[in-house]
Amino acid sequence: MGTVTQVIDGLTPALGATVLCVGQSSGVDNGLWVRGIAAWGRSPKLPAGAFASGVEVAVARGNLYSGTTWVCTNQQNSGADIVGTANLAFRQPLGATGPTGPTGATGPTGPTGATGPTGPTGATGPTGPTGATGPGLRAYSLFPTGGTAQWVKVGTFTAAQSGQTILLTLYVHAGYNAVLAQAAVYQVVFQTSNGGNLDPNGFAGNGYWYPLGPNNAIGPGQIKWKANAAGGSATAFDLYIHLPTFAEGSHYYVTVNPGASWTDVEAGGQTDPGAGSSTVQIPPCRLYLPQGSAYLEDVSLGTSDGAGTELLQACSGQLIERAGGGYGDFALSPTNLAASSSKAPRVQKVVQQYSITAPTSNTYTISTAIFGQAMPANRELYGVLIINQRVDATSTTGMAGMYLITAASDGSGNIASSFVYITPLGTVGPGAALPVVTVAATGAASFQLTINNGGFTGAMTGFYKLEFGWAGS
Repeated sequence: MGTVTQVIDGLTPALGATVLCVGQSSGVDNGLWVRGIAAWGRSPKLPAGAFASGVEVAVARGNLYSGTTWVCTNQQNSGADIVGTANLAFRQPLGATGPTGPTGATGPTGPTGATGPTGPTGATGPTGPTGATGPGLRAYSLFPTGGTAQWVKVGTFTAAQSGQTILLTLYVHAGYNAVLAQAAVYQVVFQTSNGGNLDPNGFAGNGYWYPLGPNNAIGPGQIKWKANAAGGSATAFDLYIHLPTFAEGSHYYVTVNPGASWTDVEAGGQTDPGAGSSTVQIPPCRLYLPQGSAYLEDVSLGTSDGAGTELLQACSGQLIERAGGGYGDFALSPTNLAASSSKAPRVQKVVQQYSITAPTSNTYTISTAIFGQAMPANRELYGVLIINQRVDATSTTGMAGMYLITAASDGSGNIASSFVYITPLGTVGPGAALPVVTVAATGAASFQLTINNGGFTGAMTGFYKLEFGWAGS
């Protein structure tokens, strides 16, 4: 067949194309040939050693012979029609050349089907379906904000009102200066409604988000969903996030229910979608422990290397307590509150337990006298409140939660600042709710702790356990 690449009947055959040769210098080389990468080879439809007598070939392409039909005229089964050893002869059937002969004109109809072999050439397209598996878990680059923190339309979640779900995990940094405090991971959860039930603002859907990591550049109210229609008429939801400066290189990946879809947009310089409404949902920042019994033991806060550590509120980055510096390192456990270094203990502690009562709210007055001594001047007072309760003795409805509170004394040892309610970590059973805890100073040496029991007024069982202490001798 000569060179691999050549012009035959005005066309250059593509890789894998089949060519009928009828006028080779040696009749032995006549027959069907397939173009390969480095050489031509016999077609598996008429391979070497096959009997060619009576074989009919329809030509699908060519400037002169497209639409013609050819038949091998060698004598049948005499050994004179064996491919590769016999001089094969191909002729057009009588009447096939007559342009006006109806009988011959019907022949080219068959070759129309013979164009099928061209399909395998286009069959390289299956590369597309391979990529189609990506939507299950696919990574995208976030909008590069440069030196300007801004609202960014990250993408669009298209879903019916049938409980369709999406989960986004975003790695976002506010700069890239090899500083740990610039990085954080955010997880965003969202689902559509059933079309009939709406949130208090009339929005058909719900979700929440929470951060993991030292950076708090994205705070409460800076992640929003905007629907394309009000209430249950919504079918698409745009995700807006207020990204920090220098977010270049930040990325995210998304998983979405097969009944819905996600489209990456990355449009910067957007306007704040606004307050919560029938078309805007502002998901809360929440971090939930697994359902069931929550058990915390030997939770260490700090190290003994003198570097110091910080315990931060997850959703706002507010400093709860710092260990290190002049206060020494410390650790919390179910039974003791003691120094974690080899130095002499430098933490005072006391444990108070109270029984839960039936009224909706329980109020306790805590005095520094419970420490057995006056509170030292200029010290940070901290406490852990653990609640475990059941609504009644037979149901499984109840909750378990942990709250952290803090304050400070002035130069005279009096409580100088109000205590701060810290976001709870906990689990709740069906029909229950996490109690609301508030604290307020009531005097120079005391404060009042109020626990709202989630609106329950019936019988309850359980307890509150409070641990308080301050750093220093």
